[in-house]
Amino acid sequence: MLLRYAYDAKDSTSGIWYNSYYTLAKQQGIPVANKPNQPLRRGTVAMMLVKVYTGQTVSERDAIQWLYDNEITTGVDPSKPKNYDNFNPNGHMTRAQAITFMYRLYEKDIIPQK
Repeated sequence: MLLRYAYDAKDSTSGIWYNSYYTLAKQQGIPVANKPNQPLRRGTVAMMLVKVYTGQTVSERDAIQWLYDNEITTGVDPSKPKNYDNFNPNGHMTRAQAITFMYRLYEKDIIPQK
């Protein structure tokens, strides 16, 4: 979803449909593992978003803090402190959560860096 939005990426026309996404991610320096059938960790998604939206490669903690600082996330429990643990970096990212992050980035006029 992120690569389609940020880079107008398309499915591979030959071979396995997702190959073009992994190739593009590697070219752009986006931290992904070639595990298309595995859930994504929330911490990994934070690093991916920072790379795509700022062009910077940062630590997982710094990526999560960037999401808090830009009001892209409230953590998994908005009543708790906005910190690394409340982000639940080892939890799995759902599509709904990913879309919410991307929507908030759009609403704040934070655009992908190409």
